[in-house]
Amino acid sequence: MFAAYIIVTVLAAAANLYAATNDFTRPQWLLANMTKVGVPESWLTPLGVLKAAGAVGLLVGIGVPWIGTAAAVGLTLFFVGALITHLRARDYSFGNGVPVMFLILAVAALLFGLYARPTQASNQRGEKEEAVAEALIRQRVEDGAKAIRAKDIDGVMSLYASNIVSFDLNPPLRYVGANNKRRAWQEAFAAYTGPIVYEVRELNVTTHGELAFVHSLNHVKGTLASGHISDLWLRWTACFRRIDDVWLVVHDHVSVPADLEHGQAVLNLTP
Repeated sequence: MFAAYIIVTVLAAAANLYAATNDFTRPQWLLANMTKVGVPESWLTPLGVLKAAGAVGLLVGIGVPWIGTAAAVGLTLFFVGALITHLRARDYSFGNGVPVMFLILAVAALLFGLYARPTQASNQRGEKEEAVAEALIRQRVEDGAKAIRAKDIDGVMSLYASNIVSFDLNPPLRYVGANNKRRAWQEAFAAYTGPIVYEVRELNVTTHGELAFVHSLNHVKGTLASGHISDLWLRWTACFRRIDDVWLVVHDHVSVPADLEHGQAVLNLTP
């Protein structure tokens, strides 16, 4: 819509600059038309100035909306007056339809401007809000990863909503609620005797309003209580919701690929 507004505005401005140039140069056909409708030749210069000012106003209005609106309204009234002048002179050809076309352009520039500029501004605000939301979510994910590396259970749980629904690596098929999620993380931390390496790679964030969808490949490495060094990449998908102005995970899904034929998880894949 904004592109249509630009096209119409430029056309209207170009048409009025052309008309203003004719008013200043006064070709014979224009003088004949002026005589036909009873407008003195001395009016041509002021009329040309008004048209040129309107054209400039339309162009400036692309960046300064109120000027564009004022110019479009002014040109609309100008050409309404021109049509009335032709009617009073009983010139029903309306100067071969030229004032009608100019009026249509002026009205179109006015209407497109009134509709398209707020839409563009709204789109820009939406894009800015989504960029801010994405940055906040990325920071939330990074803070969560730091908490995992530090085995900070409260820090980890600050990432989740109270009604989290989780599809995790370990049984059961799913669990619901922050208490169950806390228990799962406590068990995971207890399984490692030393520090945990936790790295988030290829994080993709898509936001829309109060919801966001993220996915990434996460690297987990550490020494288990058995002495075995666990080193694997897993797939993480999560849905965030903005609750009380804080982005919280309401659903997550952690998985690894599976060898269905042998009924085993495939843990040696890397990005």
